[in-house]
Amino acid sequence: MSSISNAQLLSPMLRLRTIKMRLIAQDLNASDYRWLETSFSACRNKKRNAEKDLCEQAALTGRIRLYMKSDSFLGRGMEFAYNLLAVQPATIPVESIQDDSDEHSSGRSSASFSIARLSKDALANLVKGIFSTNQSWNRFFTAGEFTTYEIEYYTKFIPSQIKPFSTQKSVPVKIENPDIAAGFMITPRFLARYFNNPVNEGRKRAAGIMRVALCDSMFPAIERGEEHKAIEVEIALGRNQSAQGPIDGAKLHGTRRDCAQCHVYRGLDHMAWTFRSTEIALSDHPAMGRFTYVRKNGELVDIPVRGIGHLARVITKQPEFLSCQVRHFWSRYVGPVRYLDEFPEKEADLVDTYKNIGGRVQDFIAYLMLRPELAMVDLPKAQLDPVFASAARVLTNCNQCHQGINPSFTILPIMKDGTNVTNYFAGRIIERLALKPYAKVKQRSMPPESSPWQPKDEDLAAILTWIQAGMPDAQGVKHLNDADIKGLGGAQ
Repeated sequence: MSSISNAQLLSPMLRLRTIKMRLIAQDLNASDYRWLETSFSACRNKKRNAEKDLCEQAALTGRIRLYMKSDSFLGRGMEFAYNLLAVQPATIPVESIQDDSDEHSSGRSSASFSIARLSKDALANLVKGIFSTNQSWNRFFTAGEFTTYEIEYYTKFIPSQIKPFSTQKSVPVKIENPDIAAGFMITPRFLARYFNNPVNEGRKRAAGIMRVALCDSMFPAIERGEEHKAIEVEIALGRNQSAQGPIDGAKLHGTRRDCAQCHVYRGLDHMAWTFRSTEIALSDHPAMGRFTYVRKNGELVDIPVRGIGHLARVITKQPEFLSCQVRHFWSRYVGPVRYLDEFPEKEADLVDTYKNIGGRVQDFIAYLMLRPELAMVDLPKAQLDPVFASAARVLTNCNQCHQGINPSFTILPIMKDGTNVTNYFAGRIIERLALKPYAKVKQRSMPPESSPWQPKDEDLAAILTWIQAGMPDAQGVKHLNDADIKGLGGAQ
């Protein structure tokens, strides 16, 4: 994304389309076009620009909230979380998060339901709860309440009347000990994805947390050889109980100076200690550890923690955590994070807003949707031809309605079935927009009166200037010669 000064404002229609695609991955429908016509028409009647902007912001906010009520928004949110953790979507259907006491009155209360039996859908329901009820994103890291399913298997089958092999009953689970309540970090999906073995001793899980919570990639300093990997697998499977050979790891693992950059100074080993009591399921007993981290300015953070839950709460209070999370959301819903690298003051604004609204996901995403960066068409400096840029701002509206019927008017030369039809479409544009002095008609026929977007005089002037300049593309290469331009007009 280039700077805003090098971009062009989107029309209301394209801005709404961009928002809807980012939120629920759907294009505009008839309802959206009717809403544009009524809501934005009322805003256009405002005399002052400030009043008009406030009116449009309020209208868009209402539409954004409507999109957030859809299942598609929840699905996109779950996909966002799965991508962060690099896990596959749940195979068990995700049901509404609710405490239906009649559904699970089998004598097992939520307090006595073993936390070791959280099923694989716990992560999905955690994320769904956060996105559907506008909870703080921090709960993704610190939550201790889950909704899961108790699977009851049938032991008897009647051949003439086949019964399903399982039923699903929603069960609320609350972890009372705050020192082991740690959101996604204690779900089976995370524990299975970042498996433990006698060699890594929780370091794989710690590295995953550092990547998601603090945007620290934790790339290994030295890539292990294949012979090391093979021995690790043998040890993990219990086939090699000796600590001989190149992986005499208890003595050397993480002790080299280059390895220590991650294992010690960036806290990998200290964080891994909190998983010592946790293998494939969360233990009822917390394991002590430390949060050790060196900030970019060289400051050492070293905080003892009582367990993984305490660790999660400490992490969410770090400035690096806030910066990392706004970058996750920016990358998912707006654009590349390199824009924030180029404009650090923008990132500071995002962090302040995230803190002020308590990290509530719907509120923060709605804020991102109304950011000026999302209302811009990116036109990189290296490819920016001013004549093309002015015309492209208008032609994007035309492309929206003609998509699938006519070729794009902003991809030059204009081709159809392998034939260059730039000259032909230049004539069509002139006639449909009644551009003088070339057009033979006096009134334009495009866009139709029913369209929510109607070009202004300066829009038509931009198109005329572009055609008279030879229809240059983004690099300034002309696609009409002087003879072509003189012969324009009267195309059908």
